[in-house]
Amino acid sequence: MRAIVPVLLFSLLFMLGCRSGYNNAYQAETQRLEGELARQTGQAQKYVAIVLFSLNSDVIDEAGAREIEWFLEKIAPSPMVRIGVKGYTDSTGSEAQNAPLSNTRAWAVQDYLVSRGVAPERISASGYSASDPARTNTNAKGRTQNRRAEIRVY
Repeated sequence: MRAIVPVLLFSLLFMLGCRSGYNNAYQAETQRLEGELARQTGQAQKYVAIVLFSLNSDVIDEAGAREIEWFLEKIAPSPMVRIGVKGYTDSTGSEAQNAPLSNTRAWAVQDYLVSRGVAPERISASGYSASDPARTNTNAKGRTQNRRAEIRVY
């Protein structure tokens, strides 16, 4: 019996050591993958695209398409990042008119991104009407800047 106790004790310690080694390797690999994702996301978060729209329109023009293409090119090395699209309007028109328009602008950009191969589950799109103006709404130049959709990594 005395000879069995040291063997059992050694076996138990050996098994615990193996489990500890496995856990250490698992933790190291998890940390490496999390670090890689953080680097990808961090690099991609540097990029924001602004798509401007004509008055009362949700149609993406040629300049808007170029802006989206630029954004896609910049985030290409980070294929797992999530993308947020926020649609806005200027303050002309009523809230009843602006709220749906801001949504359709965001959805137009989302549709464009999906058409270029971005998985729909990676995109969140919503409208914010005139709630967050980029510029003043007191002049034409400012209102033009407020008819927009913003594309960001989050």
